Order: sequence, then structure tokens, then C-alpha cells
Amino acid sequence: MVIPKIEPTDLNALAIDEDFGAPFTLAGWVSPAGDYFRVKGDWGHDSLAASIVGEPGDYWGRLVQDGWVHLSERGKLDISSRKQMTRAQINTLFDIATLVPGTAFAEEIILMLRDVE
Repeated sequence: MVIPKIEPTDLNALAIDEDFGAPFTLAGWVSPAGDYFRVKGDWGHDSLAASIVGEPGDYWGRLVQDGWVHLSERGKLDISSRKQMTRAQINTLFDIATLVPGTAFAEEIILMLRDVE
């Protein structure tokens, strides 16, 4: 089974073009290099993980093991991921939070980032 790999989401394009009405719109994965991959639709983390990895297997576990950060639809970060975040991941997560200032989603990200720094 071949799974097509995908490209990172462009945060600059999101800032201009997106409607952030649904709570899950900014959920996704952030690579150790700070690349952001956005979930499209509810319950899409697994299929997104499969597309990022690009081959069959334990997609979710592989990303976490490789240092990726999982960002939930509520702005929560996977706790095991927070222990190993890179500066690039922290910067990307902050940038994501600034796309929706004053929302519970952004506040949750900022709160969790305070625990890291």
C-alpha cells in the first residue's frame, strides 16, 4: 500500500485565507524542524500521520518517537511531546496561537508553552 506524502501547511497563507470557526481547524502535527501539518476535518490525526510518514505502520507512534508534537483540536499538546520540543516547534506553536488571538485554543497553547520554556 502506497500512501502519498504531503507538504507542510503554509502558516502565512492560513493567516490570510482561513476561517477558524470550527474548534479543530488548527489541530495537527509539528515536526522537530518546526514544519506544521494541519488536520483537515475532525478525527483526521491518524490519516494525517499516515500521510506524513508515507508508509504503512504505527504512524502516530512513529511521529511521537521521532520528536513530532501532536496539537489537538482544543490546543492541547501531547504531554510526551512537550518534554522534547525543539525551539523551532515552540516558535511554530506560538505562531499558530497568534493566528487566533484571544481564543481558548490560543490560550491553551500559550499556557502549555509556558511549562516548556
